Amino acid sequence: MRTKIYYLAALLIATVFAAVYYFNTNDSNNKIVCQSRHTLLHDGFRLDSNFGFTLANDKGELTVHAIAAENGVQSQVGRVINFTYVKNNDVYILKNQYVEYLSTDNSKGSNVDFHFPAFFYEAGKELALKIEYDKYHNPVIYLHNMPMFYCKRYNHV
Repeated sequence: MRTKIYYLAALLIATVFAAVYYFNTNDSNNKIVCQSRHTLLHDGFRLDSNFGFTLANDKGELTVHAIAAENGVQSQVGRVINFTYVKNNDVYILKNQYVEYLSTDNSKGSNVDFHFPAFFYEAGKELALKIEYDKYHNPVIYLHNMPMFYCKRYNHV
């Protein structure tokens, strides 16, 4: 009888450790931290951008550093977009909470925002994204069913 109690106690402890390990591993798989480069060319407008994505626990941050050029005039874009999101399978609906314009951003007088969805410059605006993974488990972020950002995943996070 005593041996049976020891086995049951050991089984209970092993089950608790397995559950804790599973849920901690599962939570870290839901975190996305990645970097992506993107170049947009449109009617004489060029935007060379670096995007940093961080998503976890129904909120996130998108950092944008870019150089825009149009008609020989360059401007810099530097902003941090804080957002919340709702996830349904691999579709994320992001809602802009606020935009922090960094001191390097001098894009106010340019047409930069014309080339971005309103989510990138206006609080309260939403953006729908689809996130899938390649065979190396790197996130690929789709906008309007078109792959826009192929992310380099950071494994240390």
